[in-house]
Amino acid sequence: MLSLLKRWVDRRVIGVLGEKPPAPPFIVTANHTSYFDHVVLAWWLLCSGLPYPKFLSKSELFDSPLSAWFNRRAGGIPVERGGADTDAFDASRAVLEGGGIIVMYAEGTRSRDGWIRAPRRGVAALAAETRVPVVPVGLFGVNAVLPIGSRWPRRRRRIAVHVAPPVPPPELGRAAGQDFILRVFARVAGCAGQWPAFVDPSFMPSPEAPCRPSRGSAAHILVERALGSSGDEAHRYLRRALTITRGVRCDYARLERGRAAGQMVQFTRNPFALIVWALRSKRLIWRSVRRLPGLALAWHVWASLMERLPRWLGGDREAARMGHRVAVSLVQDHRTLLHTALSLRDAGRTDEAARWLMLFLRLDPTAATPTRLHRGLALRDELLGGDALAEAGP
Repeated sequence: MLSLLKRWVDRRVIGVLGEKPPAPPFIVTANHTSYFDHVVLAWWLLCSGLPYPKFLSKSELFDSPLSAWFNRRAGGIPVERGGADTDAFDASRAVLEGGGIIVMYAEGTRSRDGWIRAPRRGVAALAAETRVPVVPVGLFGVNAVLPIGSRWPRRRRRIAVHVAPPVPPPELGRAAGQDFILRVFARVAGCAGQWPAFVDPSFMPSPEAPCRPSRGSAAHILVERALGSSGDEAHRYLRRALTITRGVRCDYARLERGRAAGQMVQFTRNPFALIVWALRSKRLIWRSVRRLPGLALAWHVWASLMERLPRWLGGDREAARMGHRVAVSLVQDHRTLLHTALSLRDAGRTDEAARWLMLFLRLDPTAATPTRLHRGLALRDELLGGDALAEAGP
């Protein structure tokens, strides 16, 4: 069964971003939105050449004999929620002392809306007791594959895994453990492209492994100029970008050609030509995302295309939000922060959108293009208002 699941997940994971896992023993903690998180994390560890992990699971999954047999064979360790379970703690410590891997979801339960909740201190206590590191992991799109209440995984959904560097264990003590788990889960939130609402709003760590910047090719410069222009001038820039990337077998050139093809849709009036440009752009950008999973620009362009395309051409708002979150988890710049705020605003999450917008406004304004700065100021007036921004400071 594990072999079949591995083959199924192979087709749906877009990419594994960030760091390679260390040598065991260690603890893995991730955001928890679905039962399918177990399968994805086991797939990631097995593909990294590491042993199969053990999972801390709620005791309700071990009530019936069949469910208990299956969950124990799948590596589950029952834990009583709502208090300190010494049996589960001792079993986890025995696994780590034997050189194994433990997966713990510090939130304690699945998140119904996909957003991270405040963590519990069990991960910090186990790490401090056994002196093993903790590996934060951010998961994308798993709740779309197997949502809460669904019995069977959904098709045509995509998954991404973002791994942060391991964090050394904390010292023994309640205060040290509380500070440790907040730092670890803020890193989990950063890898998952989310804002950790349970920590100080001024603390938003950037990932320690930045992605490679886009090549400053002529095509990239032309597309950026087209985005800052309009009318015939933008159309001329896009035509030149398509011309110089024709026949170039390079992943970066393919991405720029896909960007230019996607922008050409707005200059097309023929319905047949519009469909051709849209499908060509989608194919080129999707291939770039698969080949360059660590490039934030590829994720950002793919997400923007998913927002613009109608559903009958493959557009997907949920996939677009996932793409924006992956992009902002890789690099925090004006482009990713602004589009994440706009995506959250469109989804009705105005509080989260305002927080990402404040991060956008704190960056150096001279590094932003005039178009992005204008859109950011317009969104500021819509979400915060001029008086709120004046109180917040420059």
